[in-house]
Amino acid sequence: MPAFEAPVYTLKGIKIRFGSKQLFEDVELYINRGDKISLVGRNGSGKSTLLKIIAGIIEPDDGEIFIQPNVKIGYMPQDADLSGFKTLREAVAAGLDKHDGSEDYKTDMWIEQLEIAADADPATASGGERRKATLARALIEEPDILLLDEPTNHLRRRRRRHQPRPAFSHQHFAHHLLARPRNPAPQQQRFRQL
Repeated sequence: MPAFEAPVYTLKGIKIRFGSKQLFEDVELYINRGDKISLVGRNGSGKSTLLKIIAGIIEPDDGEIFIQPNVKIGYMPQDADLSGFKTLREAVAAGLDKHDGSEDYKTDMWIEQLEIAADADPATASGGERRKATLARALIEEPDILLLDEPTNHLRRRRRRHQPRPAFSHQHFAHHLLARPRNPAPQQQRFRQL
């Protein structure tokens, strides 16, 4: 019988309210190594909010979050703000833990891998180029959990205009959580009570 492996990330009893609207109440989520999870729901149902909670961008009103030690989370938002960057290269490099030039090779590797127009100005770059740069920024530190918020949103408009829609497509999977397998982490967990 295989040994029990604790989830790398757990949400318990998560509650969040925006104004008078209770968005979540008592949400539980367990992410194990190797999981591929898709969130599907109507617009405004809280998919992006849940991803932001997991990414640590927003705090829930109540609940518990358990994260195994040394777990890295990469997040690609639905609409990334790249206005603070002069080039897409700078936007990709912003995902690095160290900003002293010692890890520039990672930036170059992802720019080459995703064929990003590195010197393009984010203000004038195509939606696809901006999305690739945002994806590279999320991947650059090899996260254990990769959160993708509507990663193919920019493709939908083009697909509708130029191609017939297939019976099953990427549009059915709006949000993704991926827990990448890596070296086994210690079984103890960090605990954070909100």
